[in-house]
Amino acid sequence: MEHFAHAYIIYGGSPASREEAALGMIKKMISSTDVSLMDDTVSRRIDTWNYPDILAIRPQKGSIPIDTVRGIKDFLSYKPVECAMKFVVICECQLMRAEGQNAMLKLLEETPEGRAIFLLADSLERILPTVLSRLQQVRLPDAQEETGQTDMTGEVLRLLSTVLLEGDIPALFDLSALLAKDRQETMAILTELYGIFHGIYVYLSGAGPLTDERSRYISGYLNAPLADRISGIIRDTLSDIMGNASMNIASEAMLIAIREAYNAEDRWDKV
Repeated sequence: MEHFAHAYIIYGGSPASREEAALGMIKKMISSTDVSLMDDTVSRRIDTWNYPDILAIRPQKGSIPIDTVRGIKDFLSYKPVECAMKFVVICECQLMRAEGQNAMLKLLEETPEGRAIFLLADSLERILPTVLSRLQQVRLPDAQEETGQTDMTGEVLRLLSTVLLEGDIPALFDLSALLAKDRQETMAILTELYGIFHGIYVYLSGAGPLTDERSRYISGYLNAPLADRISGIIRDTLSDIMGNASMNIASEAMLIAIREAYNAEDRWDKV
């Protein structure tokens, strides 16, 4: 049987690539215990997080609550349902506060046999050294490292996710400045971005698959009407820029409108 560690941190790359890497390792672990447990149907269920022995934890409004971290222990204590192991995947774990990471530390020190924990992060900068010392590190290459080119639309989408999900206002101005550099390039980015959010709308409406993997992370925090609203805001901004509107003003107005739409949807959900 191939040897695996009980805990990993996968960092770098994009949110989607980190999740893909974690699920790929989980499939290998399951196959290493009994190859008959892994077939195409099971593989597809794992890819869509529809597998009872995998617990996925994602940020809630920009953070991972300590109670959620503490709840991992209960999940790990139950017997597996379909295979010989149980797995926990903590997405965007850099958003875990110090108290949550300290609670995570005890779990890493006392992980039961036949269990594996995956922490996914954009980088290692916000992870406590005591936590890192108990993890096997897996670094993924960034998109520009793989292609030799900068994925500007991917970078815009990443910053937009930060603005919406974490309420990061400095990131909003960074994004506005990025969009206001070159009119032709901005028009190309907005055209692609409109297609991405329209694709999210189609996907969340149940009318088709998610066509751009870069959008998988943010799509988990949207619903179909909100995705449709955001795509409309981007389309209107593109039209304004084509009509020679100020790049700075149009970009900032677009980002503020998108954030207000997201916040309004968040407030509505809590009613």
